[in-house]
Amino acid sequence: MIHVVLLHGALGSSEDFHRLERQLTTQGIHVTCFNFQGHGKKPLTNIFGIDEFSEDILNFMVKENLKQPYVFGYSMGGYVALNAAVKNKNSFSGIITLGTKFNWTKEFTEKEVQKLNLDLIMEKAPGFVEHLKLKHGNFYKDLLIQTAGMMQTLTTSCFDFLNSLETITVPVWIGRADKDKMVNMEECVLAQQKIECSGYFVLPETGHVFESADPLLLAELIMRFIKKYGPTEAQANG
Repeated sequence: MIHVVLLHGALGSSEDFHRLERQLTTQGIHVTCFNFQGHGKKPLTNIFGIDEFSEDILNFMVKENLKQPYVFGYSMGGYVALNAAVKNKNSFSGIITLGTKFNWTKEFTEKEVQKLNLDLIMEKAPGFVEHLKLKHGNFYKDLLIQTAGMMQTLTTSCFDFLNSLETITVPVWIGRADKDKMVNMEECVLAQQKIECSGYFVLPETGHVFESADPLLLAELIMRFIKKYGPTEAQANG
């Protein structure tokens, strides 16, 4: 059976994928929606960052005996998937990313970090605070602080990360939403061109927020990727 792991973005959780999971399941795909530590009420147990999240998903795959699944990673989830593929060349059968930010300039990061200030959020978007509480429970305050710190780390590490993409050997599609104001085409294409077996796609009428993506369209895209790079039907059915 073909297995797909769905990796959420920063401040997101596995529940973000319910609609996409249903669409993929109807296609006969076995789906796992993974929560990174500190997200979706999952406790913070280790140092918080891309490398740690990469180790988390690789360890989870070993524990659950998931052998070379396909991965769809939204935003931070895509960054983690690519980083895990750099660390372990045989970890996945293929990776699709959507809305993953690659160019973390100092100016951009400072603006994003300011948006994670709890007092500022309470003042301008108190409803979002309630949303974070419901999604992440008592971890939401630490999650904001840790996410801000992770973003600042990306400012100094993203250049080396981009160069490391050249070592990825599995197929990768880098995707961007056409109305995404956080991620631009140039950085996505630059990342895509670092990877030997890769492609770039644009999701129409979609913003950076994952909820704006059409789950049916995403599922079709993932199935097209699997059909292109995956096993034949006979192989998939064992």
